[in-house]
Amino acid sequence: KFPKDGRTIALTNLSKSFLGEIGAWSSIEPYISDIKDVYVADDFSSRMLHLSESKNNYSALGYMIESYNLRDAVHNLVLSNPLITLKTSTNYELLDSGAEGKAMLQIADKKITADLIVICDGRNSKIRREYFVDSFNKDYKQSALTFHVEHTNMHENTAVEHFLNRGVFAILPLRNQYQSAIVWAEKSELAEIYKDMAPEEFLPHLQKRFGDFLGEVKVTTPVQSYPLTARITKNYYYNKLILVADSAHNIHPLAGQGLNQGIKDIESLSSIVARNYSVGLEFAKLAAEEYERSRKSDNYVMFLLTDNLNRIFSNNIPILRNLRKVGLSMIDRMLFLKKRLVK
Repeated sequence: KFPKDGRTIALTNLSKSFLGEIGAWSSIEPYISDIKDVYVADDFSSRMLHLSESKNNYSALGYMIESYNLRDAVHNLVLSNPLITLKTSTNYELLDSGAEGKAMLQIADKKITADLIVICDGRNSKIRREYFVDSFNKDYKQSALTFHVEHTNMHENTAVEHFLNRGVFAILPLRNQYQSAIVWAEKSELAEIYKDMAPEEFLPHLQKRFGDFLGEVKVTTPVQSYPLTARITKNYYYNKLILVADSAHNIHPLAGQGLNQGIKDIESLSSIVARNYSVGLEFAKLAAEEYERSRKSDNYVMFLLTDNLNRIFSNNIPILRNLRKVGLSMIDRMLFLKKRLVK
């Protein structure tokens, strides 16, 4: 069992479809909370942008799940797959990147050769640091406080993205109608102060940002803090090495799209690998280039979207404050644009 760390995952309909194909969705569905409505609010405006699943061709806008439940489900799938050998708590070293043929890994006391090595060991991947370079690396000087709360009113599967002048404050519905997850982006030095506060000191700051639409709130998990950064790797392949997910890119979490972008990487790569091997072709440079083309631009667009949203909303500049008021109001009245945002 993975530890309960207070973090939650937002999944899109595309991710739901892929998780269904690999047999994971049925395992996690009992822990899923549908997102039926999303309200986007700006701290300096009474107007809000409202996105609703009832006005789109989806059963839900997205899905929330506690991260440990998703990890448990995928971990169990791996353990039950006879084609996968799982090595945990094991040191590894890359011996050959495969420039002249097969790549080679040293895992504990065993050498393994492979046609392809998929690097997916997270944003701090040591192989990525050694063999790849970043085209962009940014420290937001923000940290995300994550924790769960109980409230006296039902959330009715509603998510709220409240943009404050130092970062986003997100209220995300959990399976229990009286529980929500919080992601609170704040300047790093302030985040550490909030994290270390006694519960009775912390609660008034939380309630002020939370508002009263769900009634009184109570923190039910430890408050965790995670530094926020963004990074894009220049290339997604090197010889027989392929980067996917956080090893290739990470973005600001304000849109909850980090894991979903990684799932799209996995779906693209697995499709290309399967197509090549089905016709007797190895995963050669042309296939690696196809994978990079298929994912690099999409991941970069998502980075630009989250980075610019954070820049536009996380400040108190008068001209941007006025633009935000006008922008949210205009978008809320433009049905075609709202449908595009949901998509």
